[in-house]
Amino acid sequence: MPQQTNPSAPTADESRPHYMAAWIALCVSALFYLFEFLTRVAPSVATDQIISWFKVSEGEFGALASMLFFIYAPMQLVVGVVLDRIGGRWPVIFGSLLCAVGVGLFALTDVFAIAGLGRAINGFGAAFAFVAALWFVGHWFPPKRFAFLSGLVNAIGMIGTAVGAVALSGLASEIGWRNLFFGLAGFGVLLSLVAYLTVREPPTKVQQETRLNTQSAGEAIRTVLARPRNWMLGLLNMLFYTPITVYGSLWGNKELQSVHGVNTVEAETLVSFIFWGMALGSLVFGALSSRFHIRRPLILIGVVMAGLTFCALLYLAIGNPLLVGATVFLTGFFTGAQMLTFAWARDGCTRADSALTMATVNMLGMTGAIVFQPLVGAIADATGGDLRLALTVVPVALGLALVLTLVIPDAKPTPTV
Repeated sequence: MPQQTNPSAPTADESRPHYMAAWIALCVSALFYLFEFLTRVAPSVATDQIISWFKVSEGEFGALASMLFFIYAPMQLVVGVVLDRIGGRWPVIFGSLLCAVGVGLFALTDVFAIAGLGRAINGFGAAFAFVAALWFVGHWFPPKRFAFLSGLVNAIGMIGTAVGAVALSGLASEIGWRNLFFGLAGFGVLLSLVAYLTVREPPTKVQQETRLNTQSAGEAIRTVLARPRNWMLGLLNMLFYTPITVYGSLWGNKELQSVHGVNTVEAETLVSFIFWGMALGSLVFGALSSRFHIRRPLILIGVVMAGLTFCALLYLAIGNPLLVGATVFLTGFFTGAQMLTFAWARDGCTRADSALTMATVNMLGMTGAIVFQPLVGAIADATGGDLRLALTVVPVALGLALVLTLVIPDAKPTPTV
């Protein structure tokens, strides 16, 4: 008598083939997140070269770099709807390919507007990366693993970026930033092919029900946006992420060179410590959250300590490179608690709108780059290049994050999450 399978039960814990498929999907989508993050921060490894190439000011450079986020942020609503209806495989395939097209176009031109279009295309593809990885975590693995595995996804992205940013900085000096960007584009095409060949959807009954969901995209978006808690968590996500968005992704390299007097490669090495720190912090805070089933206390610890360590970095004028690196690392470590905003948002929502809920939080979170990256550049321009003063926006943002953490209501997790 042939063995029958239960379509509602093939999780990573119950079947070795499904176990392998789950981890392949998770690893490839995490690699996509790593890749898009590298394309996101790539302009920061050759700031002066790119400013000189396009003949722009620091403020204009900040605006150009942030063009990625002008598309990335609003695209999150589309991403959530797409993932909740068709799954994660095709978004990973096409998203990585679009990132490759965008970064390649940026390097092909010397026209500012076309470069902006390249960053926008890059942002369109990158919009799928992080939430797709979380979608795979939520649909391939048990709910109790979500906080830890989402932290693992972030750790993979952060470690890859920490290593990659230093390597990219050295390569930019050796081969030029344009050749570097072309190399990134080639990697994106290869990643898209790997995703096509290896990534499979989770064959769960829940996913089948999700795909048959009769609620229109507009109704789904309105339902999720009507929850004030989602807006509060998205704003918290944005404010808490500023050490990475502002310092790690764009302005840290230049601040270290101008304030601490290190060279380009040394500055990129020190900046990379913030990603190493966040990688470890994501794992530690995710594991603690999964073990003790708590969100708010861990986020409070992270926000307070990230604010204190960043203030030490900015205002104590630490001269020893080892102490600078340690302070940057600790800032990243405590910022790792930011990942818990996604688990906190997912508490209480159903699988049918889990991707849209997380995408909404991510959308609001990523608007921070649109606001703060050019704001820092504009303040620097207005103050004669005083990046220390301009970067004061980071501790201010963390102070507001602290207030929000105290007032956001909890939501009781449901068995369907």
